[in-house]
Parts: sequence; structure tokens; C-alpha cells
Amino acid sequence: MSGSIERIRWGELPQQLLPGSHTALRACKRRPERGAMSGHSLKRDERLRLQAEFRRVFQQGSRVSDEHLVLYACFNDAGRCRLGLSVAKRLGNAVKRNRLKRRLREAFRLAKDQLPVDLDIVLVPRRAELPELTRLIRSVVKLAHAARRRLIRQSAGDRPRQHRS
Repeated sequence: MSGSIERIRWGELPQQLLPGSHTALRACKRRPERGAMSGHSLKRDERLRLQAEFRRVFQQGSRVSDEHLVLYACFNDAGRCRLGLSVAKRLGNAVKRNRLKRRLREAFRLAKDQLPVDLDIVLVPRRAELPELTRLIRSVVKLAHAARRRLIRQSAGDRPRQHRS
């Protein structure tokens, strides 16, 4: 029975699980996996964490937006798409802002396979109300690809263009 607590009679406990032992205390504190999302969280290397990383994306990257989100993107060498979130206080109290961040993280997590692998992305919600999750996922994917195309055009602009004859 995974995820539920089984009743055990004291006579059936092995010696190391008798009251007073440290193992018994640890066994009692152990919990089953929490929530439907356990094991599906973003890994540490899939998130932007340092202020310098955010600054690099905001200053060197490109900006694209739609009615729900503003997406800033910049190329990275990490070999995977990384996410950063920026939610302004004007969008609501801490409870509302945290709910927005959870929805954006979930949209990113579900869209990860469709996103370019060489981008650092910072998502900024425009309003406190976000659309349903499927529309949000489509929006993130569409904006990420648009930002990547824009970044490629910008880097091509640094070199002289070759015209077709």
C-alpha cells in the first residue's frame, strides 16, 4: 500500500523499531510522496538563479510578447532550456504572485520538449489572470521560437549579409 499508513501492532515491530529508538523516530517521520507533482519539479540546472544570469538575459537577449506574457530570451551554453520568472508586486499579494509562478513553471515544465534547447528564458506575466494551461503552454512555445528566430537574425546582423544573385 504505497502512500498510505499501515497499522502495525507493537508485538509485530522489529527490535530496531521499538519506541525510543532513533530508527523508530525516523520511520514515523517518513512521508509518502507529496502531491501529484512529486518527481516532476524543475531541476536546479533548469532554472535561472543568479542575478547575473537574469541581468544577462534582460540586457543581451531579445524581447517578444503577446497579450498574456512577455518573454525575454538569450542563448546559453548549458545544453538545455532554462527558466527564470519575474512577477511584479503590482500583480497582487504574495499568494497571487506565487500562484502565477506555479502556473508558469508548470507551463514551462509541460512545454520543455517543444522548446529550443539553447535558450535562457525569463517569463514576465502581464496580468494577474493567466489563461488556461493549454493556451499558456502554446503561448510559451510560440514566444520562445519567435525569440530564438529574432536572436538568430540579430546575430546574423552582426555579420555582413550575403545577397542572392
